[in-house]
Amino acid sequence: AASPEQRRSVHLALAKATDIDADPDRHAWHCAHGTAQPDESTAAELEHSAARAQARGGLAAGAAFLERAVA
Repeated sequence: AASPEQRRSVHLALAKATDIDADPDRHAWHCAHGTAQPDESTAAELEHSAARAQARGGLAAGAAFLERAVA
């Protein structure tokens, strides 16, 4: 029931609360959902997350990261 602005705000708060060194993929995911406009650095983070996911056999997760990077 939250507005898009409220959802983005929560995702940004989660991204800030996530340790980027301990969980870079979760950080990238929340950063991506916290931005309203395309952001090149966030897309690059998502691409790195996709590569890590694919390397450990997570093809669906890798695809989700890439799909969000494109968006």
